[in-house]
Amino acid sequence: MAAKKLGVIGTGDFGRAFTIRAQLANLEVVMGSRDPTHRHLECIDPNLSKTTVLDLMDCIADSDLIIVAIHPTNYKMLSRFKDKLKDKILVDVSNCSRVDISNAEFLFSETGARVVKAFNGLSAWALQSESFGGSKDVHICSDDIEAKLAVMQLTRDIGFTPVDRGNLSAAHAIESETGRLFPEWAGPTAFAWGLFFVYTMWTIARMFMREKIIWSEYPLTRLNPAVCTTSVSLLACCYLPGEFAAFFQLYHGNKHTRFPNWLDKWMKSRKQLGLWSFFFATFHVLISVCVLASWNLGHFYEIDYKMYTVNTNVTIPVPSEFRFFYIGEIMLLMGILSYITMAILAVSSIPSISTRLNWMEFTFLQSYLGYLCLSLVLAHILILGIRYWLRITEVFLLLRSFTFISCLLPILVLLLKLILLLPCLYIPLQRIRKGCEMKTPWQKVATGDENNVSLMAITPV
Repeated sequence: MAAKKLGVIGTGDFGRAFTIRAQLANLEVVMGSRDPTHRHLECIDPNLSKTTVLDLMDCIADSDLIIVAIHPTNYKMLSRFKDKLKDKILVDVSNCSRVDISNAEFLFSETGARVVKAFNGLSAWALQSESFGGSKDVHICSDDIEAKLAVMQLTRDIGFTPVDRGNLSAAHAIESETGRLFPEWAGPTAFAWGLFFVYTMWTIARMFMREKIIWSEYPLTRLNPAVCTTSVSLLACCYLPGEFAAFFQLYHGNKHTRFPNWLDKWMKSRKQLGLWSFFFATFHVLISVCVLASWNLGHFYEIDYKMYTVNTNVTIPVPSEFRFFYIGEIMLLMGILSYITMAILAVSSIPSISTRLNWMEFTFLQSYLGYLCLSLVLAHILILGIRYWLRITEVFLLLRSFTFISCLLPILVLLLKLILLLPCLYIPLQRIRKGCEMKTPWQKVATGDENNVSLMAITPV
C-alpha cells in the first residue's frame, strides 16, 4: 500500500477494532476524532495506548487511505474538508440506511474523494477475534481502479479475502446484503415446511378415516410417516429440475436459451432443498429409534412363540425369541446406507469443503452419488411397503399409504433419468452442453433466397 499512514475516522467500536487489527499487521495507523483531547482510548483498550488521535483535519492531512467509521448521517460533516479529500481514498464501511442512494455514493457526492466500498460485512468482533467463524470475504467496489486495488491489498494485509464487485454502483447491493436474513432460504424453507404441513394434515385425516383416533401416539409415532415422506419428496425435488432443464435444452437445441423463471429459481434452490431433506431425514431416524415399539416389530423381526397353558382350558402364545429376518435386515441396510450417503452430500455442500473440490469431484458427489442416494431411499421404502400394496385393491386406500406416496416422486425422477441416458438423447445432450447448437425438427427454419442479404444485419460504418 502506497499510503504514508492509514487513517481511521471515528473512535467507536468498529474504528477501534480496525485500528488494532491494522496495527497487528504492522501498519502505521492514526485515528481522527472531532474531540481528540477527550478520547482516552487506552482506558477502553490497552492496545490503543500508543495510538495517535488527531482532529479530523490533521488526520486527513496525514493519511492517504482513510477508513470512514462514522454513521452515514455525519458524512456531511466531511464536506468541510472537500478540498483536502480530493485525492484521498475514502473507504465507506457502513451498511444500508437509505433507499434512493447507497451510503458510498452519498459519501462521494459529499466529498468528491476516491470512494471505495468495503468492510461493511465485518463486525468489530470479526476484526478482533481470530476464532471468528464467519466468512472472511470482503466485498469491494469502486469507480477508481487504483483506489480499489489499494483497498484490496489492505484487505489481504489484515488477513481477509477481497472480492471485487465492480463499480461503485454495486455498493447499494453490498450494503443491502448484510440486512437480509437468509435471502436464499426463504422460498425453499417455505416450500419444505409447507410440504410437511400438508403431509401432517394427511396423517390426521387418515386417523379419522380409520375411525381410530389415538392422540397420545401423535406427537412422534403418527408424525413419523409425514417426516419421512417430506424428506424423500425434498430429495427428489433436488434432482427433478435438472432433468427438466435437460429436456428444455434438448427442445431448444442449445444451452444458451434462458430457462423460465420458475425453473431458474428452482435450480438455484437445490442446495437448500437438499439440506432441508437431510434435516427431515435426521428427524426420521431419531423418531424411528425412539418409537421402535411392539406394534412395528413385525417389520424387522421374526418372533418365536411358546405356548403356555393357563388354568386347564386356556392356552396363550408368549414371545420367546426375536431375530431379524432378511426383509427387515435389507430394509434397515438400505435406510442406513441412504442416510450415510445423504450425510456425505450435506457435508460436501459446506463452502469450506466444496471449495476444495474440483468440478469433476463436486459433480460426482452431487450428481452420481445423489442419484445413488435416491435409489437407496426408494429401495428402503419399497422393501417396507410393497408387501402391503399388493393386498390393496382400491386406489384410494393405496393413496392413504405414506410408503406409496413417498415413492411417486423418486420413481418419476429415476424414470426421467433413465430416459435421458438413452443414446438417442444422451449423445445430443452432451454435445449441447459442450457448446454445440443443434437444429431440431420443430424449430422454424427461415425460408427464402440464400443469396439475399438482410439489410438489418449490416452494421453501418
